Amino acid sequence: MTPSNSFTNQLPKATLRIHQHYRTNFLQPFEPLITVIFSEEAKSDPEMYQFIDKEFNAPSSHRSFTPNSVRTCTTPSLENSSLLEDVYPMLKNELENLMYTNVPDLAKSFIQQYRHAFVTPPDKLDGAIVSKDRYDIRDVLVPVELKKNTSDAAEAARCLAKYVYEVFNAQPTRSYVVGVTLCGTSMQLWKLDRSGAIGSEPLDIKENEENFNEFLSLIILFLTSNEQVLGFDPTFFDIDAETCNPPRHIKISHSWQPLDRTPEGDMLSEVTDKEVPHMARYYHHEDVHVDGMKVDIQSYVRQGLDFKAGVIVGKTSDHAKEPHNAFINRIHRRLILRDVGEPITNVDSPVRLLEALEGCIKGHQALLAAGFLHRDIPTNNLMINNQAVPPAPKSFLIDLDLAIGYPIPKDQVHYTRAGTKVFMSVNLLAQVCEHDFADDLESFFWVLIWICIHYPANERKKSTVTNWSQMNPESLKQSKRDYLRHPDDLTKDFTSLYAKSDLINCVHEFAKIMGDPGVRGDQPATLYSTILKLLEKSRDKLSKRE
Repeated sequence: MTPSNSFTNQLPKATLRIHQHYRTNFLQPFEPLITVIFSEEAKSDPEMYQFIDKEFNAPSSHRSFTPNSVRTCTTPSLENSSLLEDVYPMLKNELENLMYTNVPDLAKSFIQQYRHAFVTPPDKLDGAIVSKDRYDIRDVLVPVELKKNTSDAAEAARCLAKYVYEVFNAQPTRSYVVGVTLCGTSMQLWKLDRSGAIGSEPLDIKENEENFNEFLSLIILFLTSNEQVLGFDPTFFDIDAETCNPPRHIKISHSWQPLDRTPEGDMLSEVTDKEVPHMARYYHHEDVHVDGMKVDIQSYVRQGLDFKAGVIVGKTSDHAKEPHNAFINRIHRRLILRDVGEPITNVDSPVRLLEALEGCIKGHQALLAAGFLHRDIPTNNLMINNQAVPPAPKSFLIDLDLAIGYPIPKDQVHYTRAGTKVFMSVNLLAQVCEHDFADDLESFFWVLIWICIHYPANERKKSTVTNWSQMNPESLKQSKRDYLRHPDDLTKDFTSLYAKSDLINCVHEFAKIMGDPGVRGDQPATLYSTILKLLEKSRDKLSKRE
């Protein structure tokens, strides 16, 4: 088969994605393709190319990484797998003013930190320069970015950052990642973490013997050092053990929160004690310590170096109206949950989708009544568990990482954006009013839209919604405002699973509610009741037609 010109650019990306899944033994994405191949209905070549394009060039909905948001690369932030070229524009903006180069003594302090405690076992990758085409991203220890000219140093650093983003997603137990850029004969050591990155002063490895020896020392360190030096969390390790009897499922969540933020575990413990329904239940939490020292960015990861004496890597954003990012010292926290589920995107019918949304909105309402505003409603924070047995919920909210006390004291009004940009309300994108419960309820609407357009993946159409993560807030605000006025521009892109008249009518009514200029004046009980009644009524209609 020869692909048509319209698919010439997309197929190489899809092929790369297929090979990545194959090499990592991640077989779930192949299920729709296998189903199509073995189905009785034959497909033409163009239809197959279009299917592969949709299935393996999946959309992404990146969570914001700005200082106003707490979630970082520790937790997977892609609603679907995404090629790095999709992530790059977002990362360039998020890392603006957070990458410091020419940091004094970084390389020397790193070499001094080296302790030859153990050598990584031979079944894991033990190299300073690794090939992504040969090795799994989960085995990468020290990524390296090569450029021909010294003038490409800033671009090399940003390219390194996009690969480290992928390393963090594949290796969630890393506190930081050490990387190297080599531009011509000029080398820089980089340490990338959840607050940005710091880079050493450039080292011309051919200038003199001393520089070459320092370069050689770093290479030997990379090849022989223990994993803690390279950023792995020494408090988290694998052991051979027996399964508990009876077996129990728990979820371990890692986050890097600003030091002044209330620990998520404190809030969730209180929520669980109050028996708030449709919320993940608390089991345990802690601030992570290593050798009696709290694991934070400034003192532990960056070892107290005066990184602000370095030079900020050049401006990358064209959005002059956007506030400048500022360094925030974050602390590593660990939370263990009793409830384990899967994202709401895995529902298999419109009825189950509305049922799950109802449960999560009820949980949000109960959380508000318990004194907390969630402030982050993406698809990955809405969970389902079809096998749940009471008191475990069938649908529930997770992640109080960005939650704050409610009502909000007047002297603590939050006009900053918090959460996942793709699902933010028009108000938050515009930064007109403080974050309130109505903004989260509008996020539930955008979750509904996202799922109906993108799932199941093999029915997905081309839609401008898919590119929301790459839009700047001003453009996204206007786009969403228009969609609330004309929701038919959204429903026309629904997959066949969700293109049901009763669900479409529900979406139109939901859009009308959230697009009403007076919606922020409604009392919580009134607005929640209106939305829940709409979802219940629509679900009943859909159930009767099944």
